Amino acid sequence: MLARNAARFVALVPVLLLGCARQQANPPATDSVTAVFQWPPRGLPAATVAFSPDFATIRTLSAQDTEPVVRRVLGNPDSMRAYDDSLKGETAELFYHTAKVILSGGRLHEFYCFGSDCKNKDGIGVGTPVAVVLRSMGAGEYGPDSAKRQLRYSIPERNCLLVFSFDPQGTANEMNFVCRKR
Repeated sequence: MLARNAARFVALVPVLLLGCARQQANPPATDSVTAVFQWPPRGLPAATVAFSPDFATIRTLSAQDTEPVVRRVLGNPDSMRAYDDSLKGETAELFYHTAKVILSGGRLHEFYCFGSDCKNKDGIGVGTPVAVVLRSMGAGEYGPDSAKRQLRYSIPERNCLLVFSFDPQGTANEMNFVCRKR
């Protein structure tokens, strides 16, 4: 796994350097926020990358963790809503100051995290520049809505997507994973 990511990084270095040189030659306009960071990044291929379940962790939580595990890591929620969803079954939403957790059948199904402590085990997460995410994680799949500036990574063993969302300057402002019910 490490060798594969190292090979991706080595392959991306010339592309990143070329992109930096191109940026220096053609600096972005400063009158438009969207001109600061172009999405998708130029010169970087969009590819679906499959990762092991270890990568689908945010603040040590991963898909299928139980509600007691979620509460041990995040504490008691600020508020909570429970309902019966025709697709997910018995569902609970836990709302925290910088996170939203959706439990389905008592297990973690979706996790939306937007605080500065929202990171994976390697320290990649909210506040991380897109170039660092790409260097660490490899080229992900660009989200379907280019206005949201997302990189998505597939976790097939968990039937999940790990998603990074970026602000107009190219800094991650949300990290989440969404899993389909098996």
